Amino acid sequence: MLGNVAVPFRVYAVVATRRAREVEQVHAACGGRVRAKQRLVCSTCSDQEVSRSEIVRRFEHGPNLVVDFSEAEIKAIDAGNDEVRIAEFVPDVAVSPLYIERSYHVGPGPGGDQAFEMLLGAMRRRGCAAVGQEDGRQLVVLRALGVGMVMHVLSFGDEILDESGVSPPEGLVSSALADAADRLVERLFTSAFDPTKYRDESHARLVAAAEEKARGGTIGRAAQHQAAAVNIFDAVLRSLDATGAGPAVVRSRPISATPLPAAAGEPSGDGPRSK
Repeated sequence: MLGNVAVPFRVYAVVATRRAREVEQVHAACGGRVRAKQRLVCSTCSDQEVSRSEIVRRFEHGPNLVVDFSEAEIKAIDAGNDEVRIAEFVPDVAVSPLYIERSYHVGPGPGGDQAFEMLLGAMRRRGCAAVGQEDGRQLVVLRALGVGMVMHVLSFGDEILDESGVSPPEGLVSSALADAADRLVERLFTSAFDPTKYRDESHARLVAAAEEKARGGTIGRAAQHQAAAVNIFDAVLRSLDATGAGPAVVRSRPISATPLPAAAGEPSGDGPRSK
């Protein structure tokens, strides 16, 4: 809803799922897919199996509020429609990517062509995005992108962790090193991001390995190369020399590294983290 104006719309997937299940678990004897059957057990009752009818939803808020809800009560609380009510318009670049959970293409719904065109045109002319909520639940932002519109589902403000403890040190870079880094960035700078220049190397390796094994070949473990400690200034200068033939890769290993502090419920370490 834009004020009192209804703008019917539909959402469509942005990301293809063709690689979601590239490698499946199958029974070696017959090739049948292996399925994990979920057993619902109670950790307090010596892992006694429980039926779904015996399960309730517990909500804890603060130290003194603990309430159990039935599934019917949860559905009643969340009952609503898919209406997105626009609350405000903000500059298109105002929403940080940190808040974006997932994205959808948006197109006009039945009977909504004129209203959709009106909203899309207004956002393009103003260079803004529309912030709203879906029935008070999901926080979303609508943006003009390409020839159409996209909808980003956002995290709420209190769901984003601050960056305390991850700020980089200061005062360690000399003017010569800063100048060399600037020249390297300028050498590799392009005016627009083109994702078609990149390919999924992991997928390509998987395809190549499958073709090799189908021909009767064997699959061995790829060699692991340990990066040696390097002088960062020399590495940047070598990168500047190498960029004439294309992007250069600089691998360096610091003398010591402190892993980032793990969020609650996440393992500690400096490996990839996902939400």
